[in-house]
Amino acid sequence: MAKPGPKKLPSELRLLHGQTRAGQTVNARQPQTTGKPVCPTELSDAAKLIWKRLLASMPPQLYGRADVGTLAAYCTAEAEFLQAALTVQAEGRVLIDRYDRRYANPAFRQMNDTARLIVSLGNVLGLSPTARDGLRAPGAEEDTWEGLLR
Repeated sequence: MAKPGPKKLPSELRLLHGQTRAGQTVNARQPQTTGKPVCPTELSDAAKLIWKRLLASMPPQLYGRADVGTLAAYCTAEAEFLQAALTVQAEGRVLIDRYDRRYANPAFRQMNDTARLIVSLGNVLGLSPTARDGLRAPGAEEDTWEGLLR
């Protein structure tokens, strides 16, 4: 049976979020990422641009070579979402067939499917707005006023 509550974050993300307390230890046995992730050549040009933007916007050393698949899936999904959004913008959400029947634009369904995938992969990669809200750069100064209101 699954444990209730949110999934436990990896030690590196907990440190970035500032979720460790004095005396609390971080899992030192947790495998650490090694090597810088390299963008796969198979990605589309749009996905490669998203890859560059994504890695430039996140803390260095957060992702390693082992994360390439997840990063590539996220970038591909975002590129497909943007392409589908352009198609829906040009054609509309509802199309009319040769018998004057209305039907949903398949690009609109693809847009919805990829949006769900983006959210799911974004949570895995620590990209959601709530995940970014608590991020702290390693070695950043502690806010001396932070514990005052608790």
